[in-house]
Amino acid sequence: FVVPPVLESAEHATTSPRRGSRRYARGIRAARVGVIYLRRMSRKTPVLVETVRVRDGRAPLWHLHVRRLALSCEALSIPFPRTLLVPSDGEDRVHRLAVSLAGTEVTTRPVGPVAPVRLLSSPVVHEPYPHKLADRASFERAQAAARAAGADDAILYTPAGSVAESGIWCLFWWEPAGLAAPALDLGILPGVSRARIT
Repeated sequence: FVVPPVLESAEHATTSPRRGSRRYARGIRAARVGVIYLRRMSRKTPVLVETVRVRDGRAPLWHLHVRRLALSCEALSIPFPRTLLVPSDGEDRVHRLAVSLAGTEVTTRPVGPVAPVRLLSSPVVHEPYPHKLADRASFERAQAAARAAGADDAILYTPAGSVAESGIWCLFWWEPAGLAAPALDLGILPGVSRARIT
């Protein structure tokens, strides 16, 4: 099927900004704010994570994961891995990369449920999360509360009340003009699913 381009929502622009544009510059500023916040809140060395879906012996979105990882390594001054083997063959699984100053760790796990997801609005306020880090305390709190209430995941909102993201999913919704999504300059993670359709 064909997914229409992501459109500008009523509150925020939703298409990916182009390098050199004012929106791109705002996104970079938001990312830097997020990095500063995360560094102040944690004394741990940042660990970047990529969870790659392997289906029928292939990782069709591998290039998008590698691109995001490279941008995050540059922003956080973490050396990009010299060798990254493209996952292939074997059973369907999730291929997990953990990259830090200490090196790269590769693990795998089974694919989780693929049934429709039940979401619950969370009182946990969204904190800037422009890079996929192993430190996900606020998301874990929101997810735990949502699951205790019978849902699968939680929707987090910014302090201003804008929809941000869920614990593990990119968020999209339909508006009269078409498909919409939260703006990247809210400090949300630039998901590979979003990159695939925009």
